Amino acid sequence: MIVDPSGIVLTNCHVVAASEIGKSVSVELHDGRRFPAKKIVKDEKSDLAIVFVESSEPLPFLTFADSDAVEIGDWALAIGNPFMLGSSVSAGVVSAKGRFLNSKDGKQFIQTDAAINPGNSGGPLVNLRGEVVGVNTAIASLSGGYQGIGFAIPSNVAVWVLGQLRDKGRVERAFLGAPISALEYDAAKRLGLPPKTGVKLGAPFRDAPAAKAGLRANDVLLEIDGQKIESPETFESFVERAAVDRDYSLKVLRNNANEPSEIKIRFEIKPENYVGVPLTEKMVERGSHRVDREWGAMLIPSTPESAARLGAPGREGIVVLNATPGGAAYRAGLRNGMLIVKLNGREVKSLEDFDAAKAEATPETGIELEVVQKSETKTLRLPLKK
Repeated sequence: MIVDPSGIVLTNCHVVAASEIGKSVSVELHDGRRFPAKKIVKDEKSDLAIVFVESSEPLPFLTFADSDAVEIGDWALAIGNPFMLGSSVSAGVVSAKGRFLNSKDGKQFIQTDAAINPGNSGGPLVNLRGEVVGVNTAIASLSGGYQGIGFAIPSNVAVWVLGQLRDKGRVERAFLGAPISALEYDAAKRLGLPPKTGVKLGAPFRDAPAAKAGLRANDVLLEIDGQKIESPETFESFVERAAVDRDYSLKVLRNNANEPSEIKIRFEIKPENYVGVPLTEKMVERGSHRVDREWGAMLIPSTPESAARLGAPGREGIVVLNATPGGAAYRAGLRNGMLIVKLNGREVKSLEDFDAAKAEATPETGIELEVVQKSETKTLRLPLKK
């Protein structure tokens, strides 16, 4: 969809995936005009992308509505090219709001029963005034086609991502810096709270916003700036779009107190490849780490908690706490937050395993590392000096 008359097109990241392998991308209008993409900026986490095109005259464009104001049962129209049938429109209603398909990635959707099929991705979901309330993105189907359940990224999320990509070329997300979990029904009942109220905090990470604000493990967060916190997913969605130049007010229930207290917190932009691992930080203080100066990396054994956060639950290995830019490890592709699980085919579950496997390597064999990053397994190779 064109969202700015100067030639800014909003779509799904997966729609323009061809650009990743060097294939050209173009935008064709309903009247037959075709514009080659001049620039594409993508955000994989939200699955949104913007395409810049050039036109000699202003282009028609869509405007956005407030997706928070959308009500379940509101009429909605899905527009797109299902099965390559251009300029198709289907009608339905909003079936649900705040739908999370995967709690790990935190993406929330508007659910609709307007027919959405392959080819609708990136097209608008509009209200009866023609205003965009969502970006059609996914379907739930056993057959690969329409079964009455489609999903659209809410317009408020899309507008925020659009602004970040347009102005900064990337999306900067704020973060809390502490693990959170749902407050179980029985725990909420013991605290005298209604079901689906609040989230439980784990141990804050060092120097993260949660720690600086004085939050503690087992705190129950109830409200932020007067807005009720209903689930970890909705809270994380709020935090990632939070401003970083002002304080927010948190209502916190601590130590089974009868009344919540108020704590001020200021969020920060999450650093790239950030990994907060409180347990391993304590191990660093005790000296249970290794600074490999030859590689230019600080290494530490994983814990079950850190392995799970790194996307490798149940695995054991060596966590890369810091890979120095320009060092041998960094040049080979090793990055902060990676989990090294094998060295030259040998499992490394401790620093002793790591040292032994490294000692067996020769300049002829070099070093081959199997690492896990964000649930993906990669192979990296480091040369050895003769």
